[in-house]
Amino acid sequence: SRKGLALRAAMLQTSTLATGPIYRGVFVLQRYLCDELHSPDVETVNSRLGDLGELDRESMRSSEIIEAMTGESPCSSCHNRINPIAFAMEDYDALGRHRDTEHTIVEEAIVASFPVEAADVRVEFDEGAAVTIDNGDDLSLALAGSHTAHECLVERLMVHTQGRDAEARDRCSLFHQTRAASGGLSLRDLYVESVLRSAVGQRLVEAE
Repeated sequence: SRKGLALRAAMLQTSTLATGPIYRGVFVLQRYLCDELHSPDVETVNSRLGDLGELDRESMRSSEIIEAMTGESPCSSCHNRINPIAFAMEDYDALGRHRDTEHTIVEEAIVASFPVEAADVRVEFDEGAAVTIDNGDDLSLALAGSHTAHECLVERLMVHTQGRDAEARDRCSLFHQTRAASGGLSLRDLYVESVLRSAVGQRLVEAE
């Protein structure tokens, strides 16, 4: 019943009792959309973590806490992209199981519980093509319909099968594979095609 790779349990699991929404959002941006995010300033992070201790975790959802910590500049420049994705995936718990209730856990004890509600957030994976999503399923469908996501997938397949970064000479090949991916070619067939292109390319290099 899970829609897409992004909702597989292994992709959602964390090493803590919390879901780690920000890490999930960053993972999707970097791994599925090839988005380059800069590391936050250490002093700013420490300042925000200090503010966290003043928030009432028994009356605030994770999304409300994150918004309070990251909603203003300079954090907002990146978190305007991270947070909507993070909030949409909150209908899955720290083990990657679908959930209807969000539990706030402090020192391994549940101190508050909230019903999981529709995220109602907007994401824009392709320029000028913003969509509203409510949950993990919507997020996965938005990724599946994104040209940027297909471009990223094809480039990562090339890096994996050929062991090098994309270069100018790969532009045509990547274009045709992205078009095939957008047209519905399966991940298996994309992988096989990438392997074959790698083998042909290596033979041409050896011939030269």
